[in-house]
Amino acid sequence: MKDHLTNTKRWIVKKIAEAFWSDNFRQKIKRLPFERIPPGSDAKYRCCVYKERAIVRCRVLAGLGFSVEADDEMTSLLEYSDAALKRRQIEGPPLTIIDIACKGCVNARYYVTELCQGCLARPCETVCPFKAISVKGGHSKIDKDKCKNCGNARKHAHTMPLQK
Repeated sequence: MKDHLTNTKRWIVKKIAEAFWSDNFRQKIKRLPFERIPPGSDAKYRCCVYKERAIVRCRVLAGLGFSVEADDEMTSLLEYSDAALKRRQIEGPPLTIIDIACKGCVNARYYVTELCQGCLARPCETVCPFKAISVKGGHSKIDKDKCKNCGNARKHAHTMPLQK
């Protein structure tokens, strides 16, 4: 996960610099979240691609010198890119916190309880968007490498969070 974070930060800084020296700064900035996580992609690190794109958007804002905390989410990246080109000096704090990157994270790993009866409907298996749950030997098993802690299985089956 750390390598992904480092690569994403470098990628965003590089893309902002490339956009600045291009003929179409505004449009290139606007497209960065979709360039990093293209339409049709699957979520790799969060519950959904929308949250992953929102985090990229926040990183772009920070890279443009804006406070993520002050973002109202209604202001487009086009407007931010215009403001970045017009200003002469960065205002506000030199560091910003990307709260959405951690907000809602589950501080647990899920495990299947002894109440699992290996039911035929298999709601835990069918609701998992990451295909992390399979039924073997009459009981559900969670593949911890595939599980993203989205909580869907907890809502629909006999699973519990295992606190860190």
